[in-house]
Amino acid sequence: GLYHLSLPGVGRAWGRYADLRRVWAGDIVAASRTSIPGYLALVRALVVRHEARRAVWWTVGALGALAILLPLMGLVIGGSRTTALAVLGAGGLVAILVLIAAVLIGYVVPHRRYAKDADLARWIGTRFKPIASDLLSAVELTQAPARKGAPSPELVEALVESTAMRLDGLDPASFLPPRDVPVARNWALAAVGLNVLFLAVLPVRAGWRHLIASPTDPFDGAEQSAVPLVDDLSATLT
Repeated sequence: GLYHLSLPGVGRAWGRYADLRRVWAGDIVAASRTSIPGYLALVRALVVRHEARRAVWWTVGALGALAILLPLMGLVIGGSRTTALAVLGAGGLVAILVLIAAVLIGYVVPHRRYAKDADLARWIGTRFKPIASDLLSAVELTQAPARKGAPSPELVEALVESTAMRLDGLDPASFLPPRDVPVARNWALAAVGLNVLFLAVLPVRAGWRHLIASPTDPFDGAEQSAVPLVDDLSATLT
């Protein structure tokens, strides 16, 4: 009878212990998931990747447009070697500038712009205003050096915990502009499609041939003058 009466109590105790373990484990997972530095690091990675993808697609679109324009100009200029070299030089310069811009916009600028947690917190605040003030305050207060008159550590910890709980319900990917990458991708695919279409319909290959393998201009491009270069000469013998 004694063992029979004690078993339900033991079962309830083990049940409460299991519940406490689950709650404790859940709290650890939630805390790690909603840690403000960890959350900002996740948002930073998503933003940097987003900007890189957008820059790559715009670069493909710009180079595709340049690949359409150059052979069309080759068809217009005909067989002038001097003009062909000038067009190729300008096209190469534009392509280099496009690649440099892609590296700057897609890699350098995002890494520098969102390197600090405070700057990233401000950006998140522009995307979701209800949390703007608390998130920025939490980041700045935790990173601020100790000084006289500063808020108590207990108040700062309470602000950090409440902000972290609010971040728990926010998907980091929701801060990204949803149309940036699709728009850039559509332009890039359109440029590639136009290149394929022009290769099939227009004499684009002839345009490239005029630019790359145009014959050398006779006399280095000099033309025969219609006006005599010298006047009639007279000689007097003595």
